[in-house]
Amino acid sequence: MGDKRVVWIFTGSRSERGLLNPIIKRCEASPLLDTHVVEVNPRYSLSGITQSVEEKIIGEGMPDIVLIPTDRREMVPVAMTCFFAKIPTVHYLGGVFSYSATFDDVSRHVISLFSHVICVESEAAKRILVKSGEEPWRIIVTGTSHFDDLEIDTSLCPGEPYDLVLMNPTTIYSETLKTVFGRRIVVVGPNEDYASFDEAKLIDGVNVKVTLHPNVERPRFLGLLKNCRRFVSNSSATLYEAPYFGVEVVNPSIRNSERTSPDQKLLEGGSDKVVKLLCELDLKDPRLLAKRVRSPEWEKSIRLQKSVSGQQ
Repeated sequence: MGDKRVVWIFTGSRSERGLLNPIIKRCEASPLLDTHVVEVNPRYSLSGITQSVEEKIIGEGMPDIVLIPTDRREMVPVAMTCFFAKIPTVHYLGGVFSYSATFDDVSRHVISLFSHVICVESEAAKRILVKSGEEPWRIIVTGTSHFDDLEIDTSLCPGEPYDLVLMNPTTIYSETLKTVFGRRIVVVGPNEDYASFDEAKLIDGVNVKVTLHPNVERPRFLGLLKNCRRFVSNSSATLYEAPYFGVEVVNPSIRNSERTSPDQKLLEGGSDKVVKLLCELDLKDPRLLAKRVRSPEWEKSIRLQKSVSGQQ
């Protein structure tokens, strides 16, 4: 591809691909980038994912730069493999923590640790990463791609008022459904974690009419969300898409309940900023691959130790 910069964009889950599509579209249109989308099977073992990424690097040669999204478990071995292969790695949407002891928090943090540059949605997310020890120059506030090139498909929407239910992890608990007071419920499964709808099936046809959709692509999900009466969920969509559409939210779970909503002004235009970074990042900067993590508390303790040593 001549002078084009080779970029690999990794994606695995349905929701990730929905957020990455506007970025992929712009990368593929850029005359500066040779873009390759690398699909990672969420159902593979972590060792299997590591091996597949290593084999791709051996077979095709190292890319100039990689983009790794969000907080999914399958992206952890991807980030680790690229880091130790000394491939400049950009983490998209780091620095967000729910403080609710979720797997997502840990995965997201680990991916950031293995990344050389981290794109964040806000200054608040940047402060979290700086406090955790990331060097400030590695953190770029880009906003998000959640509503770039927005597509809404209403083909799954019932012809009557309904509540939309989406719960993580995959089990739909009866106590969750008891919070839904409407007579019509649409239940969608989170990502490729095909939901167990046993509890929902038990109440279907009794006092509530239930429709189950195990796996819904982003445009149809947005259509269901935009037109629902209420959104019963513990997903991040309660912080992004639901407020954007002005939908009432009920979160019956601790997951994401402690997170603050992002600045809605940053929810658009992030795709252009991410692609600009991929095109312009100085890959010859000697600091780029020399990753270090030093929290302000750690730096303070080192200065104190030096001070005490000097006095002695």
